[in-house]
Amino acid sequence: MISELAVTGFERLRASLLDAATPGRGYVNFALTQPHLFTLMFRSNLPDFAHPTLRQAADAATRELRQIGAPGNDGERALTLIEGADMTAAWSLVHGLSSLIIDGQLDNIMERITPAPDLAAMIDAVLATFNAGGAARTTATS
Repeated sequence: MISELAVTGFERLRASLLDAATPGRGYVNFALTQPHLFTLMFRSNLPDFAHPTLRQAADAATRELRQIGAPGNDGERALTLIEGADMTAAWSLVHGLSSLIIDGQLDNIMERITPAPDLAAMIDAVLATFNAGGAARTTATS
């Protein structure tokens, strides 16, 4: 039952990655609209990733997630070290940001910003920090 829920989660995550303006925004949007499913998928040892359908769904979402840190790499070829590092950095950023928001840990920072931004503006500003660094480096060195 848990693995089937995780399959649904990865399918929804993939759809969100594809539907959003950027995959990073899609990741955060999914996490914030499906926080319990997100937590089940990534913060528990309950899903059985040996389950073939779950593995397929997770792999399909990961192929889309690659576009954050390794644009143009659809998974048919191995990642370069730079692509792997950029993908890890990008995933760390979107996953960490999502987790901070879900857990209410971003509130303290948001309260200190003047003028107070709305959450969407803060998400866009955080995502822009990666777009200005890692993704540009991957594109330039690929």
